[in-house]
Parts: sequence; structure tokens; C-alpha cells
Amino acid sequence: MKKKVLSVLLVAAMAMSMLTGCGSSNNAGTAATGEAQNSAAASTTTEQASTATDAGTTAGSDTLIALITMDSLDQHWVTLNEGAQKAAAELGVTVQFMAPNTKDDAQQIECVNNAVSAGAQAIIVAANGPDAISSALREASDAGVKLIYVDSPANVSAEATFSTDNNAAGKTAGEEMKKALADAGVTSGSIGIINVNAATDSCVMREEGFRSAFEGTDFELLETQYGEGDAAKSQSIAENYITQGVVGIFGCNEGSTTGAGNAIKASGKDNVIGVGFDKSDAILGLIDDGYLLCTMAQNPDVMGYEGVKAAVKAGADIIISGAGLPTELPELVKGSLTKIAPIVSTDKSAKVILKYWDRKYKRTADLVVIEGPQAGGHLGFHKDELEKYTEESYSEEIKKIIATVESYAEKYQTEVPVIVAGGICDKEDVQKVAALGVDGVQVATRFITTEECDADIRYKEAHLNARKEDIAIVKSPVGMPGRAIMNKFMKRVMSGEQISHSPCHGCLVKCSPKEIPYCITDGLINAVKGNVDDGLLFCGAKAWKADRLETVQEVISELF
Repeated sequence: MKKKVLSVLLVAAMAMSMLTGCGSSNNAGTAATGEAQNSAAASTTTEQASTATDAGTTAGSDTLIALITMDSLDQHWVTLNEGAQKAAAELGVTVQFMAPNTKDDAQQIECVNNAVSAGAQAIIVAANGPDAISSALREASDAGVKLIYVDSPANVSAEATFSTDNNAAGKTAGEEMKKALADAGVTSGSIGIINVNAATDSCVMREEGFRSAFEGTDFELLETQYGEGDAAKSQSIAENYITQGVVGIFGCNEGSTTGAGNAIKASGKDNVIGVGFDKSDAILGLIDDGYLLCTMAQNPDVMGYEGVKAAVKAGADIIISGAGLPTELPELVKGSLTKIAPIVSTDKSAKVILKYWDRKYKRTADLVVIEGPQAGGHLGFHKDELEKYTEESYSEEIKKIIATVESYAEKYQTEVPVIVAGGICDKEDVQKVAALGVDGVQVATRFITTEECDADIRYKEAHLNARKEDIAIVKSPVGMPGRAIMNKFMKRVMSGEQISHSPCHGCLVKCSPKEIPYCITDGLINAVKGNVDDGLLFCGAKAWKADRLETVQEVISELF
């Protein structure tokens, strides 16, 4: 079969491309790229997407966006997450990849509920079952969470949708198969279709488009078989089709396409035309080796990237930004009503960032958060600084920071509240920092051991069982000091063991997947799901004081 040129079909912010190669297993070739003017095959449906990159886009590290795809394993979704993380790094927001391991409506709904509980300002979602997930998304929207769709929308209004025109793309796949069959002198015969399920709207539309390409021909399109997006199940289905003597097989997603290609390869037959959807290393390899004719590649990285931008554009009241000095934060909120607040740990860092904003942007912070040395997770101190500070000496540091903030507040004739975080455990702690002149406190660890916290009970119990000596300063994969409970996982890390991890989530810019001792995202997810022996248990210095489960109201009463 003749090699075909790769077609890239572009519309607006989204792109769907067709990757092709040789159709004969005896004549392997390589995929090539080019451009076509046909704009009907892919489209972007948007409500506000066109303004997603406007100058008013705002961001901050405390802006939490949940990315919930159909599963976390398909390369299509991994690539989409990579695009999302790229946008997150540019905009200074946090994008948490919260997809289930398998395509399961119940698990995806659980992810939506978890995102809302975690305080996500926006959810970017590829709906596995649009009808099934709509109720959960509607509740999220009613709670003020912004919704963005990528790849597969649900039945609830959203800020924007970034997806391929799946019907048109499916029809294009069908037309390519017809051409290949005609080139081979085949004008009739049966064709098998492997889909994910009967509920995933995007895949259903691909199938409809594919079937429409064969209307009025002598080809018989067999009853659709469902492989749940699993490559092994799809291969078994494809093998049955081949046994029936089909002349072609269409896969509606990554797993279906991979399974079809593997079945054609295993059969040793070069007269079955395989056409599919999505781009992965496995699929591209099958095209190169001639076992698949082509695949419809949707550029999921673009979906993820633009999805995050749209989520940020949907708006935030205030951005609290840490993880370094947010030097460019004023530029990101220019022209908007969004307020900005840096997290600082020393008077030196407060002076640096406020002086920089003053000189470059002629403005100051709307709020300042002081995160002290007793905080949990990543810390804004060198290890020697952590050993140096006592409660008394850091109180003096807080006073210096307050004085610095007040000097800039006076210059701009405004009020700049100062909030203290880290080691705030009870009323005595609140009263101590209040006496220093702060305007409020930020509390985190204390709420882990509450009944309302949606983390696994084993995660809570790990905190309840922790002794003072179990809480230690540890090193993150990128070398930053942090505070965590010294459990089996962290002991393995500290002994020098390199722990295997899932494909890179793209959550840390300076992280090298091949060199890190462990994946921080995997560790945190394992912990909150209750797999505490393999989890990273970040916590504040006073986590050991928790001795029972409480309600949120009881905690607040004890603090104030």
C-alpha cells in the first residue's frame, strides 16, 4: 500500500491531525508531516475560549485547578496533562491531575467531588459518561467551581470547551480507509468497529462519522464491539473480527486503536486495513511498521494548555503565591480586580519582593502571608536556618516583616493585612502571633484529623499515631527541605533507595524524572488515598499533638 502524507487539519485554537504510514507489514515506513486547507475536520466549541489568552489572564500558585480526564494511563491523557502543566508553569497556578486509573464513571464522579472538597477553583474535565457525570458537575458549578471541557464535554454549561469535531474526524478516518481499500482493489466486504462504550459522546460521534463515510457503498459495517478503551480487550475483539474475514477495522480511541493494530500484527495478514484515533508511541510504531494505515491525532497538549488558560481566565478573587518569589505576579493581574499576596518566610524575602514590585510595577501587595519554620510541606528556609530559629527568635522576624509591610502600606496609603502560617495549633498559638501585631492566621495540618476531611481514615490515623520524634525535615525530589512524618516510605528514601514512579506528571519545573529519588505527586496521592506506607506524609511541626478525630467546628472553637 502506498505511503500517505500526514494531514494536519487546523481550526481556531484546536488541531486534529491525521498520521499515516504504510499499510503493508512488508514495507515499513515513517510518518511525515504536512498541512492541508480543509478546516471541517476539527473544530473548537467555545463560550469564552477565544478570550482565554487576553491580557487580563490571572494566576497564582494558590489557584487550584483540577484536571480530570477519563483515565490517567492512556498516553493521550498524559500528553494532555503535559500541556496543562506547561500552562500552569507559565501562569503560576497549580494544576492537579486527578484522573482515575481506569475509565469508570463512578471513579470520575469521585474525582469531581474530591476536587470540590479540595477547594479547586476550576475543574477541567473530559467526561467519560456525559450523562453519568453531569449531576456531580452541576453541583460543582453551583458551588462556584468553574468548568472547562477538553476532548469530551458533559451536559452542563461550561466556561469553554476544547475538543475535536469528532463526527468530522471520524468521517475523515472512514474516507482514508475507503481510499486505501480502493487502492487495493477492494470494493466490498465487512468492516469492524471497536469503541469504548455506548455512553462516551466523543467516541460515539467518531463512530457515527466513520459509518457515514461508507453510506451508499457495498461495504458492510458490523455491529460495534466495546473494549472499554483497554488495549488487550480491544485486541481480542479485533482478532475475532479478523477471523470473520473483515477487510478493515476502526478503533475509536487510543486503546481500541492499539488493540486493533496489535491484532493485525499478530495475524500476519497484510490485507486488513487498520484506522484509528489518538496518538501514542505504540500507535505510531504500528503505523511505522505498516500494521495501521493512519490515526486521527487530536493534539491533546493543546487542549490541556488552552484548558488551563481558560480556567484561569474564568477569574480569581485573590492569588496567594509561594514556591519562590513571584516577581511577575503584578503583570499577570494587570487590568483585573484580582488581588495578590506573596508568601514570605524572612524579612529579607519580604523586602526583596516588595521592593521589586514597588520599582517595576509601582504597586505593593494586597496581603502578605508569613510562613514560619514550623510549617509542613516545602519550606522557604535553608536547612541551617530551620535549625537556627526558635519560637522566640522567629517572633522577632515576624515583627521585622510586619514593619517592612507597613512601610510599603504607608507609601501607597493602603492597608496590607499580614497573615501568619506554620505551627498554628491551638488558642495559645493564635494569641502569641496576634500579640505580635498580625491580622490573621492560616491553619492547615490541624484540619487533617477532622471528620469533615475527605482523606482516607488511614491518612488521618497516621497523624493521630505520630509521635513528636516521628516528624522530621526531609528532602524533596528537587532538593528543597520539607517537613513530613518519617514513615516506611520516607525511610526508604532516606536510605538512598530510588523508588519507581508513574509517568511524569509535569508538576515541578526543575524535576528530572530519570534522576529523582521518588515522585512527589505519587507520594502525596498515595498518602491521601490511605496507602500510607508508600505515601509522602507532609505535615506541620505540631501534627503529633492531634490525639483524636474532631469536627471542624471543634477545631475552630479551640483556636479562637
